Amino acid sequence: MKKIIELLKADILDTLRRPANIFFTLVMTIGILLVTGFVLNSGTTADIIASYSVFLAAYIGFIMTSMAILTDKDTGLYRMYRSSKLSKKDYITAKMAYSSLGLVLSLLIILIGYYTTELFLTPLITVILCLSLISHLGIGLLIPMFVETAEEAQRVVSIIFFAMVFISPVFYAGDVGPPILNSIQQLIPLTYGIEAMRSVIVEGNGLSTVYRQLSILLGLTALSFSVGYRKLEF
Repeated sequence: MKKIIELLKADILDTLRRPANIFFTLVMTIGILLVTGFVLNSGTTADIIASYSVFLAAYIGFIMTSMAILTDKDTGLYRMYRSSKLSKKDYITAKMAYSSLGLVLSLLIILIGYYTTELFLTPLITVILCLSLISHLGIGLLIPMFVETAEEAQRVVSIIFFAMVFISPVFYAGDVGPPILNSIQQLIPLTYGIEAMRSVIVEGNGLSTVYRQLSILLGLTALSFSVGYRKLEF
């Protein structure tokens, strides 16, 4: 546990040393929420909050994991960690803890939404956000297999994730697109996270209603994380 905490502190401190990146990330995120959320999304404010709470958890899990690993490689820390007594399990656990900071932003959006529009709050919200984050974190673990630097990863990750965003039902209901689009949606964890979140906090449904979405999301989470964990060389 001590090693995990030390790694987590190192990642957070490294992020705080780059205020320009923090500013860019926040501005980009808020800009996307304002522009795409209220221009492209035909749903209610509650629908938008449901979609973007899951979007943020998934996006931060995806990009922060891949960027943190590749930044370690750029600085030589990755090689040092591999040659030390640090285990792969501890290393990835620290990256998971680092990426879980995205849950704070997601919960903050939901909390603000609760006081500005009508939302239903249940413990299922946390379950949906955690599964959405971990499933995309697993995908993020695969990025270092294909790119070598953090700078290159930033471009690749942005292209891949925003393609996933426009395919998944972030801006619309899942059954309004062409058949081929609906088929591709079924392979993306983001789809099931958004559907479950809308059902829970907008419509007030419980576990019995979102059981299918959570079961599939859990399966995709186990698949993506297990593959990403095995493929990451450490």
